[in-house]
Amino acid sequence: MLPMPTGIMPFAQVTPIVAAPAAGSRPASTQAASQPGTDSSRYWDIGSGYHVGQGWLRVYSIETGLSGAGTLAGMLLAAWVLLWIFRRALARYRLRRAVRNGAIAIVIYMTIFSLHPSRMIDPKDIVAVALHKIFIAVMVIVGIRLVDRLVIVPLLTRGGKATISKFVHQIVIIVFSLFCVLVYCSWAFSLDISSFLAGSAVISIVLGLALQDTLGNFFSGMVLQASLPFQAGDFIQIGDVEGRVVEMTWRAVTVLTNDDNYVLIPNGSVSKEQIINFHSPSTATARTIVVGLEYDLPPNDARRVLLQAAAETEGVLPDPAPRVMLDSYGDSAINYKVKFWIDVPQKHGWIEHSVRTNAWYRLKQAGYGIPFPIRTVEMTNLDEKTHNQQAGNEARRITALANNPLFSALNADQRAQLARDARDITLGAGQIFYRQGDAGTSLFLLLEGKVDVFATTEDGREFDVGDILAGSFFGELSATTGAPRPRTIRASTDVRALEITREHLQVLFDNDPAAVERMSGVIAQREAEQLEQLSKLGEKPAASAQSGGQYSVLSSMKRMFGLI
Repeated sequence: MLPMPTGIMPFAQVTPIVAAPAAGSRPASTQAASQPGTDSSRYWDIGSGYHVGQGWLRVYSIETGLSGAGTLAGMLLAAWVLLWIFRRALARYRLRRAVRNGAIAIVIYMTIFSLHPSRMIDPKDIVAVALHKIFIAVMVIVGIRLVDRLVIVPLLTRGGKATISKFVHQIVIIVFSLFCVLVYCSWAFSLDISSFLAGSAVISIVLGLALQDTLGNFFSGMVLQASLPFQAGDFIQIGDVEGRVVEMTWRAVTVLTNDDNYVLIPNGSVSKEQIINFHSPSTATARTIVVGLEYDLPPNDARRVLLQAAAETEGVLPDPAPRVMLDSYGDSAINYKVKFWIDVPQKHGWIEHSVRTNAWYRLKQAGYGIPFPIRTVEMTNLDEKTHNQQAGNEARRITALANNPLFSALNADQRAQLARDARDITLGAGQIFYRQGDAGTSLFLLLEGKVDVFATTEDGREFDVGDILAGSFFGELSATTGAPRPRTIRASTDVRALEITREHLQVLFDNDPAAVERMSGVIAQREAEQLEQLSKLGEKPAASAQSGGQYSVLSSMKRMFGLI
């Protein structure tokens, strides 16, 4: 109800004002009734400049009633037609209810105005003043809704291009509505807004002390909305909580975890924690798992198997391609990091499980195993074990030496001596044995894998000469004559080779000088074949890649090993 203005007296205390009729005149009511365009109802003075007439609820004549009913029906029909014409636009902006309520208020207001035009324009009539204020209040409420849907929402969503934040939307509506209510109260009730704000300052201090945590969450929420590190629908990690953002309010952030639990994290706590957004800058998210493999498994073979296991897993993106890195050497295993990318962050646990499962089966298929994370104490005779290992290696070396043309001319004892003295060399794909022009004192017998041979021309260009396969030798010219390395040797695959040094050959030639002539012929023939291959390629090698014939090789070998 509207408050009664100051100074208004109760109706029971109102004294009717009745003027004494002059002699020979008619009563006042008769005079009023006889004047056209005037209302015959009496007015009551209520002491503050306002008055209220008795004719607001009078029984109307048939003509007046029909006129009012016709006005009401016409305006209702006009309002219905307008609502029907703009129904799609109203539905689009969700304004049907607000516009319908506003139309009803306008129809009622205009109908009353048509029935009592003189009273509605009377600034002293308290009923008319109340009707005006009620109508304006309804229009303010409808206007707030219209401004919200037609102005505020398009601004916050940048014309529908962005998702609106419920928290920010609520704050803007509250501030705008509070401003409209204060302006309305200042107009309707002559409320002094400045005194109202001053009086609320003390209350604000008390509430601020009592609601520290709540206000902290509120302002933290505002900061989060301003910086927008994430939005609803993003998969994030806040501290130890990981899940999808469901809702952001003025108090907390609601996260749906992978365990299908809702976790409400206060905004104050969110602003203090490290935030990981798996949807920014893109939905492609890198995940890493660690796999420990046995020491006997060559790293390149391990990388190949793990890459295959990751690439064939459902949910792993082909671009960027998975990567495998040797991470560390553990007590019982070599640890590899498998890094891959996914675009469904909430399923990372299941995808990581699938990668580990595929890796286990692929390793078993390739004949490799995953070692147990335990220490194994083996009770064995170390000397006997070492002797057996050396015997097995020596037998394989002797076989490789016997099948090679450079060493096949040696007798069995000489090959056995070289097999005992030489050592195994293991290189990965892409690694360099040596480069052209380097000094060298050893030759190599390739046991496993393949190497590429490169020669450098006089103008500095490097070109591919060919391949050397398992069973062949290289590096013999530098080891036996002291010449620089004539070509560059690089491992094409993972390789294992037998390294025979100049000291090993010195012992051999001291015991059998004739072996120099036998080996020099093979070396000279090998050099001649390689130089002929270079000439066919149309390339002229640098001076370091050239040598003389057998006589030159033999003379150099004799000088090198002190046989001249």
